[in-house]
Amino acid sequence: MQEVLAQITWYHHITILDKVKEPDARDFYIQSTISQGWSRDVLVRQIEGLYQRQRRTLLSRYSPKEPAAWLFACTV
Repeated sequence: MQEVLAQITWYHHITILDKVKEPDARDFYIQSTISQGWSRDVLVRQIEGLYQRQRRTLLSRYSPKEPAAWLFACTV
């Protein structure tokens, strides 16, 4: 976990700790920040815009039996 945390800036950490209370949601935003390359401002907008809920909704529409759709959904 320490290696993952070292991949984002201190300002990202402060933002996540301040705005996101659930540990699972914090992990989600850390991973998304790393994989999507979000700036701190983008991270704030994503948290305030309920990015997590939107992504879960999108991913729940596809089953693993549809590999092309699943791959697309995971990269959105």
